[in-house]
Amino acid sequence: MQSKTITHIHRIGLPLLALSKEQIVQVGLAIAIFFPAGNAIAEGFTPWGYSARQSTSPALADEMLSVSDAPIQKGEEVAGYPVTSGYGWRGDIGIPGASADHKGVDFATPSGTPLHMVGESGGTVECWQDNGGGGTVANITLTTGDYNFQALHLSGCHSGQFNAGEVFAYTGDTGIGAEHLDFRQFDKNAVNPSHELGTHVHPARGWAEWLLTGKAPINPGIAVGGILEGGTDSLAAIAIGNAEGTRNPDGSKTPLYQGHTDPGNSASNSGTFSWQAGGCSTPEECDQRGLERLQGALNDLSGMQGGDRVAADPEALINYLDLMIQAPLAAEAFPSLYARTGDILKARVESFRNPATGQFETTLTGDGINTLDGDQRRRMDAIKEVLVRHGNVTVRPQVQPQPTATTDQAMAYFQEIANGSEFGGGSGVRRWQQDVIGFQVQGQPNQNDLATLRQVQSELTALTGIRFEQSDNPDMLIRFIPEEQFASVEPNYVPRNLGFFWVQLAEDAITNARILISTTGITQEERNHLIREEVTQAMGLMNDSPRHADSIFHSEWSSTAKVQGYSELDKAVIRMLYGR
Repeated sequence: MQSKTITHIHRIGLPLLALSKEQIVQVGLAIAIFFPAGNAIAEGFTPWGYSARQSTSPALADEMLSVSDAPIQKGEEVAGYPVTSGYGWRGDIGIPGASADHKGVDFATPSGTPLHMVGESGGTVECWQDNGGGGTVANITLTTGDYNFQALHLSGCHSGQFNAGEVFAYTGDTGIGAEHLDFRQFDKNAVNPSHELGTHVHPARGWAEWLLTGKAPINPGIAVGGILEGGTDSLAAIAIGNAEGTRNPDGSKTPLYQGHTDPGNSASNSGTFSWQAGGCSTPEECDQRGLERLQGALNDLSGMQGGDRVAADPEALINYLDLMIQAPLAAEAFPSLYARTGDILKARVESFRNPATGQFETTLTGDGINTLDGDQRRRMDAIKEVLVRHGNVTVRPQVQPQPTATTDQAMAYFQEIANGSEFGGGSGVRRWQQDVIGFQVQGQPNQNDLATLRQVQSELTALTGIRFEQSDNPDMLIRFIPEEQFASVEPNYVPRNLGFFWVQLAEDAITNARILISTTGITQEERNHLIREEVTQAMGLMNDSPRHADSIFHSEWSSTAKVQGYSELDKAVIRMLYGR
């Protein structure tokens, strides 16, 4: 593959390079097709950043909740995170300042892992600094229920009122020890409490799972029992029909319901579930055959590895049933994959891998929406659209609503900042095409620099789906050094620029990046801005713009330096570049 480089210097502008909607769709990215607004809405914005996972409703009925009170033990895993230290007496663990009598449980969470509000009715978060070793701490006071909670060693925390499922903090390594989460639980009804939140108790598995996943623990019997209630007008049938294109989100039938040809195998399909297995002569009869298959799948779920995890989550449950219609063998693999990853899309895609050969088995070929990943994402989003409409996956109102970028606004801005590079890069849209970017920090960053970097990386992970992991062989090298040293470490550097990035391409994929942030001549606020801008632009959004003063990409330094977060328009174009 041809390899080339692109360099960027801060505050250089070029004329707008025009791209049509059709050209953007054809650039070979996962943006392929722009789905109705309901799919984007379903992803949801929390009062502080982006939440990829949402809870099931603003106020869950008591009988629906099934929070496991099993005490968390060292050596276990909760939501995929190992428990590295248990509750109670542990003696001297060799870390200066660490308590011998541990009042919580520790999880090995990478910095930037999002934490979600728990509790039927949500609660209040108070953030504070514990100079005794806890670092950045969140006190979590629930509106209802018997417990309060605490999370320690955070990289970021936002005080305020939150609904269940909303992100309020990110894990980190502040205070004593390496990156991890110390999770503590309190009985707020105890007599003579030992703490302002209540009396310490052994943290329970169910609450930790809710905190780490954002998924309310639903009573499996209720979720499974009601998912097919109503037959062809049940929530599951409408959601699967929306994924098949035979039903609209409101439950009405599309023309495809009466019959169509399967684009994958040219078979004749009929009814809500695009039934092609025979045994029916009308769409209504075919729907009955499909419902029988789904009921059988529900009956089998209790005996499957990971079945209880799927049964407790209506969204995962309908995705399992959708796979049972689309590819029954994949559906059989889905529960265990979902239980292991907690990620519906990843479990859907991996379920098509043949364990004997390690190869994906699918009739889908090509780029964008025609790839397996694109098709599974489309079906998952179609299901979520129905769940949002019917109130089973709730989009939370923002505490301080920001203007939402329209599709036309985002498209125009995307054309301006994503096509080519400001300096020496030609035209075209580029992005990283890997799941993990290994990064390394060199130079003299201070604690504020590192905290800002972790915050930016965690927000980018939520917006792009790409994780950032420290590496000795990095794809992205970030140096914090005085500006006068830039030229000695970066041959492409153009003098008198306080922030700079360089990327290397293999065809249209970004494979490496080098970022320079000056440690002299600017304030901490300006450095925080440059960290956010240069890292974001190294993700593929390489142009500045004189428009939108609240944007991280605004070209006027005097105003841009005050921008410390992504605008709604910024978020929209970042998601657009990475097909989210």
